[in-house]
Amino acid sequence: MTVEISPLSPAKAWLLSGYFAVSYVASLYTFRAGRLIFTAQQTEVGPNAERARASNERWRNDPATIRARLMGVSLSTVVSCLVFYGVVVTSGSWKWIDVEPLQKTLSLLGFTRITQVPLGAWVLVPVMYAGPLYVQLLDQELPFQKYWSFKTSVAPIFDTWLGFRNIVAAPITEELVYRSCIVGAMKLSGASNFSMIFLSPLWFGAGMNLFGA
Repeated sequence: MTVEISPLSPAKAWLLSGYFAVSYVASLYTFRAGRLIFTAQQTEVGPNAERARASNERWRNDPATIRARLMGVSLSTVVSCLVFYGVVVTSGSWKWIDVEPLQKTLSLLGFTRITQVPLGAWVLVPVMYAGPLYVQLLDQELPFQKYWSFKTSVAPIFDTWLGFRNIVAAPITEELVYRSCIVGAMKLSGASNFSMIFLSPLWFGAGMNLFGA
């Protein structure tokens, strides 16, 4: 049985996108350990050097801060996906336990079979990373080059909170919220490809820059 989906209005889609963006940034400060603390009096240690740290300060790269913030954004990401699922369910007059809205939600979020991925996507990703990879090639930092080693190049990704945040957790949660949920909402509103490609990233810029995340 085919169910007609009632499209979101552009205004509702942008409000929903705003909720996704703002809730993600707000979640960074949900737990006390995730809130940064700086003292008014700062001691300089010299030009181009990181300033001395006071004992009562809390910085963004502290392990405890990273753990708290990852917990916050993980919960926020799950909630955003559930909210989006709820929007899909209500737009199609489905029940929460139906299979069809789950399949529709996964499709709108970008979870499709490998065989359904457009050919251009397989070309775009390598092109995007060609620059950084070329720099690493020149610096001899690619796998099995002079300055690459498993201990210094791979292990820190998994055995340090900083590496796990930068390489694993942050990219996954950011893509799910700022790409999947926001673009999914715009798809439901019938937004143009131009809007989804060039306007939806503004939410990420606003969230990460204007709110100081």
